[in-house]
Amino acid sequence: TLVELVISIGIFALMTGVLLSKYGNFNQGVILTNLAYDIALAIRTSQSYGINVKSAPTSSANYSNSFQYGYGMHFSTLNDTEKKKMTFFVDKSPVDKVYNKPDDDDTPSSGESITEYSVKRGLKINKLCVGADISTCIAVTSMDVMFLRPDPNAIITANGNGGTTYSYAYIEILSPDGTSKKIEVRKTGQIEITD
Repeated sequence: TLVELVISIGIFALMTGVLLSKYGNFNQGVILTNLAYDIALAIRTSQSYGINVKSAPTSSANYSNSFQYGYGMHFSTLNDTEKKKMTFFVDKSPVDKVYNKPDDDDTPSSGESITEYSVKRGLKINKLCVGADISTCIAVTSMDVMFLRPDPNAIITANGNGGTTYSYAYIEILSPDGTSKKIEVRKTGQIEITD
């Protein structure tokens, strides 16, 4: 009958409205999870480059043994621009365990940056934390996670100080709706994604 048809259409319209309203949250959740896995994969790639014999790009005679350098990921929360990028780097100057930004007069081939990744769609790196474990973790403004052969362990440094290393770190990423995920890195090279 006509009444049944109107009720069926009303139920269908209500269900469609509920699904469409939840789609944005679902979509942000998927994008946030993808970014977390991308960061974990980038750290794993630096581990693979660092402990395998990946040759560093060299542009001068100063780097005669191009297999001696470590590879890592650099994260920063100094400002909004820094919160929206991360840098895959080779530590060439001379293995100081931190990422050194290129000077204005450096050519791209002489710097330590290999690839700069952009964080898009309103997501950002919200917080960086280092310490002996999660209970002693302290917030920092920049962090480097690096690997240097032959040791498979992660070298975790903070705030540009390569002299102090840590056993644990996490990178917290945040979506525009306030949902967050953490990428935890341990000195042993273990990488874990948590809510």
